[in-house]
Amino acid sequence: MTDFSEKEIQNLQRLLTSPDVANVHVALEILKSNKTLIAKVWDYLYLSSELHEDYKSKELMKKILEKSDVSSKAFYEEAFTIFSLPPYPIEEKEVEEIIRKYESIEANFDEAFHMNVSFSKEMGRMAVRIANSFNLLETAQKYFKKSFYFYEANGWLHFKYGMFLHEEFAVKKKSKKWAEIAIHHYTRSIDLGYSTYPAYHNSALLYRKPLGEINQAIAFHLKALEHKPNYTSSLYCLGLLHFDLGDYETAKMYLNKNIEVNPVDTQALNFLAWILAKYDQQFDKALEITQKVLQIKSDNPYSLDTLAYIQLKGLNEPLKAEKTYLKALTINPNHASSMAGLGNINRDTHQNFFEAENYYRKALEIKPKNITALIGMADLHFFHLDQKEKAFAFYEKAFEIEPNNAYLTEMMLKSDKK
Repeated sequence: MTDFSEKEIQNLQRLLTSPDVANVHVALEILKSNKTLIAKVWDYLYLSSELHEDYKSKELMKKILEKSDVSSKAFYEEAFTIFSLPPYPIEEKEVEEIIRKYESIEANFDEAFHMNVSFSKEMGRMAVRIANSFNLLETAQKYFKKSFYFYEANGWLHFKYGMFLHEEFAVKKKSKKWAEIAIHHYTRSIDLGYSTYPAYHNSALLYRKPLGEINQAIAFHLKALEHKPNYTSSLYCLGLLHFDLGDYETAKMYLNKNIEVNPVDTQALNFLAWILAKYDQQFDKALEITQKVLQIKSDNPYSLDTLAYIQLKGLNEPLKAEKTYLKALTINPNHASSMAGLGNINRDTHQNFFEAENYYRKALEIKPKNITALIGMADLHFFHLDQKEKAFAFYEKAFEIEPNNAYLTEMMLKSDKK
């Protein structure tokens, strides 16, 4: 079958962009046996890949592309870019030739073609390829801007440009200015009807860091959930944000919702276990969750760290805890929390204050706001080394991070400064 009615094509388009993943699968099965349809619904295939976080859909799409009658290099470059599959092998020396090709095409367009949608999309894809494959940020930036020149109302491009600015400038350079510009492009992609919950989620990430606007971050994650209530990325982040605010009950609520959607989400499971152990002293429940995570992934350094904390504080088994912390560090030598735990064991169990201070210092070099290391260092100087001034300097830093911590409040009252 090579000819398809307009109604059949429209029905396929509707199935591909349906919020029901089962409908997407139906459309993909049709495409498997009617490969000439791919070109007619290409944009909808792409939109579907953005709408659904569904591995079955991704695998079906991959098989369709691999078995397609079209085998040109250009087709696969585009397909692999769109579906986030391994890019077509290309050497860096070919980049200049590709750029020259695009510039020669561009030379044929003047202001009369300012609203040319297809050329704008082609320019945008060029920018995405350059940004993803090569460290040519200025060149990628140039092509993003040229793409907007030819057609500004391109929601796909606004989202991709937002991601580019997000990753390469806002995060890597910790730039508030670029974070705000990235958020502008995410918002524009939403206004143009291209992206909803991913754009809200990404904006929320930037509001947390580097902008430091926690309430805005929460508001944007909630907007993401309005469009996709089971979006685990935002559920987890809401747990993290409320944890940062010291609202552990709300943090646990969102983490539990995350786990309801994905019962094997090790990140959410471990975070929940950590809160239960450290802040609720519900060691039995925390241990049960931690053991579940370690059954899924036995070399998870974060869960090993949580297990060590439970062994130390809940089970009063410091030597077992020491072995578990050391195991976590063999997997991740820069795990600050495990270093701080070893500092506590060296201080309290082995009375090795020199080694304890070394562990605390290493932890704080890696993570200056590690609360366990800050309190550990403060207690070491206050109770064991009789260096009160140094101790209160560390208590103050810890108190700035956790102002509602009862222990820190008590210790700050002992300072002459309070």
